[in-house]
Amino acid sequence: MDRHIHGHEVLNWMLSTGRGFSEGEWIEAIEQRFGAHTRFFTCSASGLDAAGLVAFLRARGKFRPVSEDGCLAADKSKMCAG
Repeated sequence: MDRHIHGHEVLNWMLSTGRGFSEGEWIEAIEQRFGAHTRFFTCSASGLDAAGLVAFLRARGKFRPVSEDGCLAADKSKMCAG
């Protein structure tokens, strides 16, 4: 059975880590934290796997760069209320 978790929960967890990762590292970390078979949903998308969620969040500007080598962190100022 797949778990379904809202993207806000993932963003809050990302913020709590205080870290920046590459997109690939975020995908791995999300799969480790929430499970490889977990599906994610947002206010405007559903059925996303970890890679799909990271791509969705990046496309909506929810990350900020934290280094020149491509590391990204969740950007609290870009989070919607919800």
